[in-house]
Amino acid sequence: MRIVPSCLSLLIVSNLCVAPVDFRQSTQSPIAGIYELYCWQTSQAVWQFVLLPNTSRNKTADEVFNNPNVMTGVDAFRHRLETLEAGARVLILAELPAPGRLGPASGSERLRIPPERMLDDLRKTARRRRITIDAGQPTRTVYELYCWRLAHGAWEFLLLPRVPREKTAYDIFKNPNAVAGIDALERNIQLLEMGAEIVVVTTLKSPSVRGPGSEQLLALPKPMLDELRESVSSRRIQISH
Repeated sequence: MRIVPSCLSLLIVSNLCVAPVDFRQSTQSPIAGIYELYCWQTSQAVWQFVLLPNTSRNKTADEVFNNPNVMTGVDAFRHRLETLEAGARVLILAELPAPGRLGPASGSERLRIPPERMLDDLRKTARRRRITIDAGQPTRTVYELYCWRLAHGAWEFLLLPRVPREKTAYDIFKNPNAVAGIDALERNIQLLEMGAEIVVVTTLKSPSVRGPGSEQLLALPKPMLDELRESVSSRRIQISH
């Protein structure tokens, strides 16, 4: 039998102990005492509520809108609130992410944060059990915009969600989701969630500072940038260099 040297075993254990862990990717277990609340109104303006355990996994539209435990009306949710453990925290979420795609998941547009008067009333009920209700707006999602011109002068654009991994020239210039022309870019931007942020990227980072292909990337001319900003101003989408 081959015996692994003890020092190697210790090194492996040590690495496991100190390696950084992305909690949102590492577990789907409910976080004790924290809940996600999804709210929307029917066509008759009746409020609907779904209360789900908070986990690292993003919920789907089906889990929310087709949930058998949907509560109809404020009173129904108030009664449910009174059954939660003392000291619990309720997070009102107004967006369903769509991993790997631009913008929120289909159905997100139905979600609402209840009006302040309703929230005040619910918080009054919650305080009796030291329960907090947080109704913060969704975190601003950041997208990267890559712009370049083809040999005959036509503009090409690629809009990608920002991720920790740095993009390569292949990721950009060989990407099948690149679109031609400012009109096609505007349509893609209109798919994004309210309040998203777009950053125009003109350099591809690499160990040598500039990656191959960076010289092809261009900043948007001011007239084109102004036109884009105007087209998305009503959706509070920001575009910056």
